[in-house]
Amino acid sequence: MVYLSWLTKTPNIEELGGFEEYIKREKEESVRIMKRRLKKGKTTDRQIAEDTLGAANKLYAKGDFLGAINKIKEALTYHSTNDNAYYLLGVIYEEQEEAEKAFNAFLISASIKRTDITLWKRLYEYKRREDDLEYQVYILKKIKKLKPTNEVLEDLLEIYERQKNQSKIFEIKAEMMGPEFPAEIIFEILENIRTLKNRVKIIEIISRALDREKVFADLSDRFIIGYVDLLFTQGHYSLLSQLNNSLQYCKKTVICIRSQIILFFSVIISEIMNKCQICTGNSLCTCRDTADIDASYNILIETSKKTAIINVIFNTEALSDPIHLHLTGYLIDILIKMRKYKLSVKLLLIINGHMDRILSQKDSLKSVNLIRDRILHESINIKKRIAFIYDRLKEYDKSIMHYKAILDGGYADTMQSVLEEVKMRISEIYKKTGNIDLALEYALQIQTATISTDLQREDLLFYTEIGCMHMRSLLYKAMHIYSDDKIAYDPSVRTYFIRSAQELVQFLLKNTFVFAKKKKKRSLQETDHTPAPEEQLISTKEFETDYDLLHGTSGLGKVFSNEVSEEISAGKKVYFDMLASLLGGLTVKEWHGIIYRYITALHYNGSNEAAILLLRKVLTSPVLRSLFEEYTFLLWLLIRISKDTKDIESLHWGITHMVRYYAHRAGVDAVSFYYLCYFLISQVPRFHRKSEYYKFQKNVQRNLRRKSLSRGTGAQNILTILCFSYMPSFIYTDTAARLEKYVEDSVVLQANTTLLDIFRAIALSSLFLTHASSRKVVDRDRYIKKGIKILQEYTIYFKESHNHSENKVTVRSENGLIEYTVYVDIREDQTYAEDDPTEKLGLLQYNLARAFHQYKLYGLAENLYIESAKHTRNKELLSLLQINTFLLGKPLKVSVLQ
Repeated sequence: MVYLSWLTKTPNIEELGGFEEYIKREKEESVRIMKRRLKKGKTTDRQIAEDTLGAANKLYAKGDFLGAINKIKEALTYHSTNDNAYYLLGVIYEEQEEAEKAFNAFLISASIKRTDITLWKRLYEYKRREDDLEYQVYILKKIKKLKPTNEVLEDLLEIYERQKNQSKIFEIKAEMMGPEFPAEIIFEILENIRTLKNRVKIIEIISRALDREKVFADLSDRFIIGYVDLLFTQGHYSLLSQLNNSLQYCKKTVICIRSQIILFFSVIISEIMNKCQICTGNSLCTCRDTADIDASYNILIETSKKTAIINVIFNTEALSDPIHLHLTGYLIDILIKMRKYKLSVKLLLIINGHMDRILSQKDSLKSVNLIRDRILHESINIKKRIAFIYDRLKEYDKSIMHYKAILDGGYADTMQSVLEEVKMRISEIYKKTGNIDLALEYALQIQTATISTDLQREDLLFYTEIGCMHMRSLLYKAMHIYSDDKIAYDPSVRTYFIRSAQELVQFLLKNTFVFAKKKKKRSLQETDHTPAPEEQLISTKEFETDYDLLHGTSGLGKVFSNEVSEEISAGKKVYFDMLASLLGGLTVKEWHGIIYRYITALHYNGSNEAAILLLRKVLTSPVLRSLFEEYTFLLWLLIRISKDTKDIESLHWGITHMVRYYAHRAGVDAVSFYYLCYFLISQVPRFHRKSEYYKFQKNVQRNLRRKSLSRGTGAQNILTILCFSYMPSFIYTDTAARLEKYVEDSVVLQANTTLLDIFRAIALSSLFLTHASSRKVVDRDRYIKKGIKILQEYTIYFKESHNHSENKVTVRSENGLIEYTVYVDIREDQTYAEDDPTEKLGLLQYNLARAFHQYKLYGLAENLYIESAKHTRNKELLSLLQINTFLLGKPLKVSVLQ
C-alpha cells in the first residue's frame, strides 16, 4: 500500500528510477505469491480484488465517489499491483477535479502496465498543459519506446530546443534522418562534433538507420561525403568499411576524392583488424607485415591459414592527388604505426612515382601555382616516409638513397628546415652503420635557418615548423659531439660541445613560456603524484578558434610520440602541437637532457659558478618541474656541485628545494623520503660546522613537521618524520623526553610484521642508542635498554609468530681461531618483501647484533650475527655480516650453493 502515499505528491524526475524499480519488485513478488498459492491448491486474492473492483465501478457509475475510492483501496489490499484499480482511481480524481492526484494515479497505473500507449499519451497531455518539460521528456521517451513515430520525435525535438540541449537535439535529428537522409543534418553534426558528448551514440543511430532503410543507392553525394568525414573524424574504420561494401554492392560511385581515399584506407585497416587473431583487444593490429600489394594492385592479407584479397578499388590518380596528399600521408602513417611496412612502402613508391611525373610537367603546375609550395612539401614528406620505412627495415642503403634524393632535388630556401632535417637523418643512419666520418660530415653541414615566421600571442611566442626544425638541428649537432667517455678528460670535446649547445641554452633562458609563473596555484592533491609527459602545462581552450595558430603549429606535437600513447584525441593533439611549438620543437625531456649535459660540461671545465647559477635558474621553471625523474637529476647535480665547491648558500638552496619537491610526491615511499632528509641534512657539517648548520637543521625539521600536518599524515608517519628530522644530532633539550612520549603513545609497542613497522622500530632503536652516546645524556643505561628492548621485542615476536627456513652454518676451530661458514643460495635480486618473513627476521637480528656490538656485548653480538646469517639470502646483508664478524675476530665465509 506504499503506492497510496504517492498519490498526494508527484515524484520528482530523479526519483522515478527508484519508483519504477519498486513497482517491478512488487509485481515479481505478487506473481511469486500467486504461483505458491496455486501450487498448494489455494485460491488467489486476485479474483477477490477483481470482484471488489467491480463493486467500486458500480459505485462510481452511481456517483458515489467516496464509496468507490474506499472499495478501490480495499481491492488494493488483496492485489497491490492491479493497474485497473489505479486507472479507476485516476478517473474518479479527474471527475473531482483533483488534477495532481489523478495524474499520480494514472502514472502508477501506466508504470505497472507499461504498454498502455493511450494512458502514456493522457499523462503527456497533463504535463503539456502544465508546461513541465522534464516530465514531458520522460513520458515521450516511454511513448517512443512503445511506438516511435515522427510526431513523438518532433515533440521531443521541440522540447530539447527549448532546453537548448545540443547533444539531445542532434540525437533526435539523427533518429529523424531516415529514409531521406538529408545532408544538412550530417554537416550540422560535423560542425558541432567536438562539443557533443553523445557523438558515439549519434553515429550508432545513423548507422542503424542506414542498415534498416537500405537506401545506399539513393543517398545523395553530399550525404556520403559528410557521413564519411563524420566516421573518419571518430576513427570508425569498421563502419567505413561496411559503407564502402554497401556502396559497391549498389554500384554507387563516390565522386569526392577525399572520400575515396578515406574509404580505401579504412577498408584496409578494418580488414586487417578483422583477420588478425592476435591483436583482438587492441584498437589497431601491430603484427608486422601481414599485408602486401601484388603487381596487379590487389591488397593481400596474409594469415596463418591462407592469403585473402581485400575487396577495394585501387585508384592511383585519387591516392596521388596533390591537393589530398596530406590526407594520404596521414593514413599511410597509420599503416606504419601498424607495422605494415611492405604495404606502406609499396604504396608510397607508387605515389612518389606519380608525383615525380606531375612535378616534372611544369605546365601542369601553373594552374596550381598558389599551392605549389604545399605540393612540394607533401612530395618531400612522401620521400621521407619511404626513407623512414627502409630505415625501420634496416635497409640503410635505400634509406640514404631516398634522403639524398631530397637533397639533390634543388628545392628553394623555403624548404631549408626540411633539408637540415634530412641531413640530420642521414647522419643518424651513418652513425648506426658505424661510419662515424660521414655521420660527422653531414652533422656539420646542418645550417641555421634564415626565415622566421613565429607567431606572437600576448606573452607567448609560438614557433612554427622552420624555427622548431632549426632548434632540433642544433640539438642533434650538439648531441652528436657529446660523448660520455670523452667529456670528463678531453678539453676539446667539452669546448666544442659548450659552443654548440650555447644557442640552445640561451633560447631556453629567454623562453617566456618555460619560466612563466602559473596563474593558478595547484592544490597538494593535484601535485600529489609523479608528473607524466602528458600533464597539462598550458590551457589550449583560448586558442581553439585561432585557426592561423592551429595551422602554424599543426603536426609539431609528433615529437612527443615516444613519450605518450599513439592514440590520442583531437584535443590532446592540439595540446601537444602547441606545447611543442612553445618549446621550440623539443620535448621537455630533451630540454632536460641538453641542460644536464651542458652543466656537466661546465663542471668538468671548471666553470662551477656558471653551472650553479644556470642550475638555480632552470630549477625554478614550472615546465621543467613537470618531469619528476629528470628534475631530481638536476637537483642532485646542484647539490653535488655545491658540495664539491663548498658553496654553502647554493647547497642550502638545493637541499631545501629537494626536501620540498619530494615532500609533495605521494608516489615516493615515505621511509625512503625520511632517509633522504637524513642524508641531505647530514651533508652540511662535513665542511661547514658553524652555527648556521643548526639553524638550517631546525628549518628542515619545522618544514617536515609542517608538510606532514598539512597533508593530513597519520600519527605513525609524523612520528617517523620527527625521528629522522632529529638526526644526526639532537637540537632541543627536551628531544629525548618528547621522543619517549611519542613512542609510548604510538602503536610501535604493538609489534607488527609489516615492513614499515620493522623499519620504524629499527629507526627508533637507533635514535635511542645514538642518544645514549651523547655527552649531554643523563641516564645512559636507560636509553641503551630502551633501544635494545624495541628490537628484542620485535625479534622475539617475529620469531615465534612465523615458521622460518634456515641456511646451514658450520663452525671450524684452528689454532684458536674460530671460523664460520654459511651455505646459502644467494639471490642477486633478493629484497625485503611483505611475504618473506625469513628475510625480515634476518634484518632484525642483524640490527640487534649491531646494537650489542656497539656497546661491547661481543658474545651476544656474535650469536645474533650467526642467527642472522641463517635467515638471509640477501647479498648486501651477507656482506655486512662478513664485515662485522671479521671485526669480532670470528670471520664468516659464504659458500654459494650451485
